[in-house]
This record gives sequence, structure tokens and C-alpha cells, in this order.
Amino acid sequence: MEAIIQNFKILMDNQYFFILIVIAVSLLSYIIARYLIFNIFSHLFKKTTTQIDDVLIEKGFFNRLSYIVPLIIFYNMIN
Repeated sequence: MEAIIQNFKILMDNQYFFILIVIAVSLLSYIIARYLIFNIFSHLFKKTTTQIDDVLIEKGFFNRLSYIVPLIIFYNMIN
């Protein structure tokens, strides 16, 4: 187990590998936020009687909101 941890530390010391990992995790979080979470909220909001959530879906607010998730992950992994 210590050998695995040691190898992981060596890989993380490589700056290019770390950047690649950060980009991959950010891309994966965007895909999850965009398609999974957005579809779930979209179906829930369409069933409600209020109009404000329907307007937000039509205007693409939640699509744009999905861009924030990878930015937060990117920011936290860099710092």
C-alpha cells in the first residue's frame, strides 16, 4: 500500500500530469453537472405549478449554471 501511495506522490510531483488530472476531473464534473443533474432538476421543475422555474429552464439558466461546477473544482484543486 505504501508503494502505491509513494508512486502516486511521484506522479503528482510531475506538473504536467497534475494539470492533466485537474482538467480531466473538471471535465468529468461538467458532464455530470450538465447532463445528470440538469435533467433531474429539469424534470422536477416541469412538474411544479410555478412559472419562474419554467422560465429559468427555457432561458438556459441551469445550462449556464453548470459551468460553475468545474470552475469550483479547478479552483480548489489548484490551491
